[in-house]
Amino acid sequence: MGKIGPGNGVRSESSPASLGAGGRRLDSWKAIAQYLGRDVRSVQRWEQHRGLPVHRVPGQKGAVVFAYEHELDNWLRSGRIEESASSTEQTSESAVETPDFEPGASTQAIAPSASGGAKIWLFSVLIIIILVSAVLAVRLNIRPKAASGEVQSIAVLPLQNLSGDASQEYLADGFTEELVTELAQVHSLRVISRTSTMVYKASKKPLPQIAGELHVKYILEGSIARDGQHVRVTAQLINAATDTHLWARTYETEMKDIFGIQSQISRAIVDDVQVRLFPDEQDRLAHAPAVDPEAHDLYLKAEYQFGEQTPASIRQSLALYKAAAAKDPSFAPAYVGIALAETALLQITAEGPDESFRREQEALNQALAINPHLGEARGMLASLAYSRDWDWPRAEHEFRLALADGAGAPTEQRYGSYLVSRGRFEEGMAHLQDALELDPLGRSPRVNQFFGFYFQRRYAEARQQLNEILSGSPDFLAGHLLLGLVSYVQHDCAEASAQAGWSEKHFPAPVAQFELALAAACAGDTIAARRHLEIATNAKSGTFASPYQIALGYAAIHDKQMALSYLEKSADSREPQILYLLEEPIFDEIRADSRYVALEKRVGLLPTS
Repeated sequence: MGKIGPGNGVRSESSPASLGAGGRRLDSWKAIAQYLGRDVRSVQRWEQHRGLPVHRVPGQKGAVVFAYEHELDNWLRSGRIEESASSTEQTSESAVETPDFEPGASTQAIAPSASGGAKIWLFSVLIIIILVSAVLAVRLNIRPKAASGEVQSIAVLPLQNLSGDASQEYLADGFTEELVTELAQVHSLRVISRTSTMVYKASKKPLPQIAGELHVKYILEGSIARDGQHVRVTAQLINAATDTHLWARTYETEMKDIFGIQSQISRAIVDDVQVRLFPDEQDRLAHAPAVDPEAHDLYLKAEYQFGEQTPASIRQSLALYKAAAAKDPSFAPAYVGIALAETALLQITAEGPDESFRREQEALNQALAINPHLGEARGMLASLAYSRDWDWPRAEHEFRLALADGAGAPTEQRYGSYLVSRGRFEEGMAHLQDALELDPLGRSPRVNQFFGFYFQRRYAEARQQLNEILSGSPDFLAGHLLLGLVSYVQHDCAEASAQAGWSEKHFPAPVAQFELALAAACAGDTIAARRHLEIATNAKSGTFASPYQIALGYAAIHDKQMALSYLEKSADSREPQILYLLEEPIFDEIRADSRYVALEKRVGLLPTS
C-alpha cells in the first residue's frame, strides 16, 4: 500500500500513533479521541461541525483516518471548542464579560519581560482562555457535560392508567412516550427508549432490579387519571441504586395544558439529577408548545396503535396521524408519525416503495419546516437520501446532523445499519451498540444487529438476536421472517420450514410465499420453490411482492438469470433492500457476474470509474 505523505505509512490498529513529516500522527478515531480526552462520537461531530483537522487515507474501504498532534493543538488554541467541564465550573456565570482576546494569537507577544511575573502572567492567560472558551461554548451551541462530569441515566416507566376506564390506556402510554421524547432532548441525560420501558408495564419487579436491567441510575414512575377534560398526574423520582425517593409530586390541569405538566416534570428531574442545561434546552422546557387538544388526542391514539406493531395497527396509526395533522397542521410530531407509519408498512412489504417514499418525504419536510431541530425527522430524511436516492455522502452528512440535534436510538440504528451495508462493520456495529444501550429491550436495535452479524457471516450471533426478540415477542413477524432466512443460509431446513409455515398462517402475503420458497430450496425441492415464487409474483392487487425477495428465492435455486432480472427490477423500483447487494450471502454465487457488478455500481455501492 502506498505511503501517505513523506515517510507516513498506514499503521496497524495496535499502534496508537506514528511519527511523520508533519509531527506525531494519530492513526485512528480512537487515538484522536484519547488525545483530546473525549469519546469517538464527540470528535467525529467536531470534525463535521467545528472543523477538527482530520485527514483520510485515499483509496481505503471505510473510514481510515489520521490527524497530527500539532494541528489538533492549534485547533484547540483557536477557541473553537470548550474547555473541560471542570474548568468551566470554576467560572461564575457573571464572568462572561471578558477582555478582548484573539483566539490563537501568539502568547509570546504579551509575555512580561520580568521573569518574576511569569507565573502571574501564565495564570492570567489561562483564566482568559477559560473565560473565552465559556463564551464560545455559548455562541457555538456546544453541549456541556453533566455537572458531575458524567451523563446521567434515567428510565421513565409506563404511567399507570387510574382513570377507571381501560379505553384511556392510550393516554397513559402516550404521556409516557412524550415525556421520554422531551427528556431525550437534554444532551446530558441518557434516556431509555419507550420500547424498552414498556416491558415493565404493570411489572412487580423491584425498582433496583429494573434499573439494573436497563443500566440506569434513576427511575421515574407515576400514574395518570382523566375525568372528562380534567387530568391528574402523579410522578415520583427514585434513585434506583438505593431505592430512595427523591421527590413525589401531583399535578392537575386540563387536557389542553397537558404539555405544561410534562415540562414541569422534566425541569424537576433535571434539577434533581444535577445536569447542566444549554440555553436552548432551558428555553424549550420553559415554554410548553400550544397544540389543538383534539389533534393531540388523535396523535396519542395513533402512538398507541403504532406501538402494537401489527400490519392492521400500523395502518390504523397512519389514519390517526393523518387526522391529527389535518386537525392541527402546525403539530410537527403528527407528520413524523405519518413518516414512521409509511416506513413500517414498507418494511413489512405491505406497500411498495414508490408512493410510500414520496409520502414519507413530504411528511418529513413538513415536520422540519415547522421545527428544523427534530433530530429523528432529520435522521429519517438521511435514511431516504441513502435508500431512495442512493446518495451516501448526503445521507452521512444528514445522519451526523441528526445525531447532533439529539436523535436517539432509531437514528443510531439506521446509521449503523447503512454503515454495515457498505462493509464498514466496525463503525456500524458501534452505532448499533449505541442504539441497543438506549433501547436495551427493544426489537428494532436487535433486528439491525441481526443484519450486522448476518452480513459478516456470523450466523450464530445473528440467530441469537432473533431468539432473544422472539422469546419476549413471540408474534413478531419480522423476527420469524428473518429466522427463516438465516435458517436457510445455515441449511437448517426444519427451522426454515417451521418459520415459513408460521408466516403463511399469520401473514398470508407474498413474503410468506418467499419464505416457503426458501424452505423448499433448502430441502432440495426446486419445483416447489419455483411454484411458491410464481405464486408470490402473481399475487392479487393490494399486496406487494418484493423483487429483491424474489431474486433471493431464485438465487437459492441457482437460477442466475432470473435472480439478476429481479434484482434489476428491485433497483428500478428503488427498494431499500437493494443496498444489501454488497454483503448479502445468498448472492455470493452470482456476485462476480458483470450484471451484478453493474448493479452495485448503479446503486452507489462501488465506484463507477
